[in-house]
Amino acid sequence: MEDATRHGCTEIAYRQAAARAVLIRFLSASLPLLALALLLAHVLAPGRPGIVTLIVIVLHGAATGVAGYGLWSAYPYDRLGGGNLVTQLRAAMAVSLAACLAHPVADDARWIVVAVATVSLLLDGIDGWLARRDGLVSRFGARYDMEVDSFLALMLCLVAWRSAGSGAEVLLLGLPRYGFLLAAAFLPFLRGALPQSFRRKACCVLQIAALILLVAPWPAGLVVDGLALLAGGCLYASFAVDIAHLRRRRA
Repeated sequence: MEDATRHGCTEIAYRQAAARAVLIRFLSASLPLLALALLLAHVLAPGRPGIVTLIVIVLHGAATGVAGYGLWSAYPYDRLGGGNLVTQLRAAMAVSLAACLAHPVADDARWIVVAVATVSLLLDGIDGWLARRDGLVSRFGARYDMEVDSFLALMLCLVAWRSAGSGAEVLLLGLPRYGFLLAAAFLPFLRGALPQSFRRKACCVLQIAALILLVAPWPAGLVVDGLALLAGGCLYASFAVDIAHLRRRRA
């Protein structure tokens, strides 16, 4: 009995030490990524250094804090791996776009937004590939990747609305995830786990690609507007499928 207790205590101590080491590495890697986010943000909005710095530090700190808590409480491995670092890089890039909230940006800066968002979109999937290659796939990594995608989409919606001349209806492309989270606070069945889905990922890629085209400094035209409508329809239909699935599981 004493040996079993001692073994259990040793295992708990090992897990805590491993979680602490993973968290320290994650936080250490986040510091240079904060510097990158600040650099990109000040390139986008050089005229408002104080407010831009504050916005970026607060948002990056919030993202890092939420991710750090997830690593500490739910990450099952004793090493971090490159996948989560790529996701954190994407989070820093998305946070940098919040500089555009300080005031509308010029066409040249919108091209920088397009470049940042495109690189982030191209990196999407690499984090998952790295996690699979290293044998470090986790629910935390998948969830954090999804939340970064949602935040990037929301930032692009706000840039399109504030700086690219899109109407307020463009915000509908960035709000479904946050509406879902709000509904889940009141409807417990929405908190259930969902299976992996190619459909969900494809809708996300279409959503972000459409928003990048809306942000780009050229006349939107019927093609881009049509793509945005298609992306919105696919996105809301995908959420409807997931909600129906969770509702059936409750029943």
